[in-house]
Amino acid sequence: MKRCLLVIIALCLIGTLAFTSCSKEAEAPQTLKIGVLADLSGFLSVFYIEAVNDIQITADYINEKGGVTVDGKKYNIQLVVRDSKSSPDGALAAANQLIFQDQVKYAIGPIAFEGAATTPLFEQNKVLHIFNTTTTSRLEMGPDWPYAFTADDSALDFSTVEFKIGKKEFPNAKTCVMILPDDGTAPYLIPSVTPILESMGYKILNDGQAVLYPNDMQDFSPVVSKLNSINPDIMFQPEAAPPAVYGILGGIRALGNHAVYIASLFPGDPNNVITAVGADAATNFAFLNYTKDDPGLPPILKELISRLSPKAPFFTFTLGNCLMALTNVMKQANSLDIDAIKAKWESLDTIESVYGTGKVGGEKTYGGRHSVTFPMPYNMVMNGKVIKDLPWIDPGATP
Repeated sequence: MKRCLLVIIALCLIGTLAFTSCSKEAEAPQTLKIGVLADLSGFLSVFYIEAVNDIQITADYINEKGGVTVDGKKYNIQLVVRDSKSSPDGALAAANQLIFQDQVKYAIGPIAFEGAATTPLFEQNKVLHIFNTTTTSRLEMGPDWPYAFTADDSALDFSTVEFKIGKKEFPNAKTCVMILPDDGTAPYLIPSVTPILESMGYKILNDGQAVLYPNDMQDFSPVVSKLNSINPDIMFQPEAAPPAVYGILGGIRALGNHAVYIASLFPGDPNNVITAVGADAATNFAFLNYTKDDPGLPPILKELISRLSPKAPFFTFTLGNCLMALTNVMKQANSLDIDAIKAKWESLDTIESVYGTGKVGGEKTYGGRHSVTFPMPYNMVMNGKVIKDLPWIDPGATP
C-alpha cells in the first residue's frame, strides 16, 4: 500500500514538473522581426554605422523592459539590418532583401531622399515603413501611401525650429536664404517654409529659391561664393551633414562674411565646430544638437546615452526613436496587424518615445496623421565660445 502511495506521489511530482516546464516554455517570448534600412556604406555611413549601434541599444532596452506584449503574448525585438548604401538604388535593393528574403512586415528607414524608391515597393507588399526623416515629398509619404509614417522630426520640422531660434537669438536678422542638398528636397520644402518665413517677417533672397549643393560635394567654394554674393543676414540649413556645414561655414567666414548661420548638425559636438573651422570663424552660429550632459535630456534618452561605450561617437538615437514609437503604438493597438497599428497611430494625439512626448500631425503635409514631432535642443558658438544647455524648442505638430 505504501509502495503504491509513493508511486502515485512520484507520478504527481513528475506531472507537476512537466506542467511547470511546459508553462515556462509557453511563456518564453516570441521573436518580432523589424527591418532597418541604414546607410552602412557611402557618404552617409559616417552617421549610420553608429545609428545602427544606437537602435540596437534601444532594442535591447525595450527587450529588457519586457519587450512588446500584444494580445497576451510577449515578443522580443530582433533587428534585421540591410545596407541602403546612401542612394535610392541601394535603398531599393535593401528593401527587396527585407521583404522577400527576410520576410519582415515592419521597416524603419530609409532616410528622406531614398524613400521615393522604396515606398512603392513597401506599399505593394503591405509593409509598415517608418522614416526617421523626410523631405516632405509626396513621393515618400502621402495619401497614396497608407503604410508610410515618420517618427522623427522632418526637414520641415527642423526648418521651423531653426526659424524660431533665429527670431529668438538674432532678432535683427531680416533677410535670409535656405541652403539644401540637391536631393529633391527643395521643390517640396520651399513652398512649405516660405509662408512660415514670411509670417515671421523675413525677406527670402535668391528669388525665394534655396542654394543647392550635391550630397557628395567636397569642394564647397562655388556654394560659398554664391552665398556671399547673395549676402543674407541669416542662412538656414535644415538638412546638414557635418562636412557640408563645416565646409560652407568655414568658407563664408574666410571671406569675412559673419552672417548668422543656423544648421541641424547631427551628430555635432559643439567643440568640433571650433576645431573644424577655427575659433575666429566660429561665431554667429547656432545648430540643432544635444550634448551628453544636457540637463534637458528626456529620461529614456539619458538612460540610453549612459549605455554607449565611452569611446563611441555620439549620435542621436534617431532610428531608436522610430523603433520605440512603433513598438509603443503596437502595444496600444494590442496587435501586430498592420492595419490595426495604422488605425491606432492615426487616432493618437501623442506618442511616447526616446525623445519624450511627440505630437502626431501631418494632415496638410502628408495627407494624414502619419507624422510625429519632438522638441529639439540647440547649441550656439559665439566668438569661439560654446553656449550650450539652452531651452529645447518645440516645432509643434507637423501641419
